[in-house]
Amino acid sequence: MPEPISRRQLFRFKLGDFTRHFKEEKKVLEDAPEAEKKSFRPPGAIADENDFLSACLRCPHCADACPHDAITFLGPAEGRKEGSPVLHPAESPCHWCVDMPCIQACPTKALEHPIENDLTSLLPIGVASIDAEGCLLAQGILCDTCAVRCPTHIRAIRMNGRHPVLDATRCTGCGLCAYHCEAEPGAITITPPF
Repeated sequence: MPEPISRRQLFRFKLGDFTRHFKEEKKVLEDAPEAEKKSFRPPGAIADENDFLSACLRCPHCADACPHDAITFLGPAEGRKEGSPVLHPAESPCHWCVDMPCIQACPTKALEHPIENDLTSLLPIGVASIDAEGCLLAQGILCDTCAVRCPTHIRAIRMNGRHPVLDATRCTGCGLCAYHCEAEPGAITITPPF
C-alpha cells in the first residue's frame, strides 16, 4: 500500500511521482495483497520495517560509504519512508563487501553489525531465483556468469555440470547475478526476503 503523503511532500513531487503514486493507490483498491511492495534495504537493516524507519536518521552516511554507489534514497512519493536508504539489486547491485562500509558508517543501529564479523549472520536483502527456461544454457549457449559473479565469500550459485544451482540458504540477494545475467530478458530475479 502506498504510504500516505504530506502536503509538503506533495509539493516536491516530480511529474512521474504523481502517476506512480496514484497508480499504486488504484492497485491497492483492486488487488490489496499483491500491492504491498517491500523495499530492498541495505545490508544489516533491521528486519521490521517500522523499527528500521524509527531507527534510520535519513542521513547519507551509508550511501556515502558504499564504494559501488548501490544505495539510493526514496523520494517524497513514499510518504513516511521518504529519505530512507534502498537498493535496486538488479540495476545497481550490492557487492556484499567483506568490511561492510555501509554498516560501519551508520550512526544508529538501523544497520546492525554482523555477529562477531560473521557476514552469514546478516539477514539477506533479497532472494534470487533462476528461471531455467530463460537461462542461456536452455538455449544451448554455455554460460557461467551468474556463478562467477556471485561474491566469492558467499558462493550461493555454483555450477553443477553445465547448470547453475542456487543455494537459497546462502543467497544474500545482492543482485550481482541478475545484473550480469547475459540472457535477454534476464533469467534471474531478485525479490525481497520478507
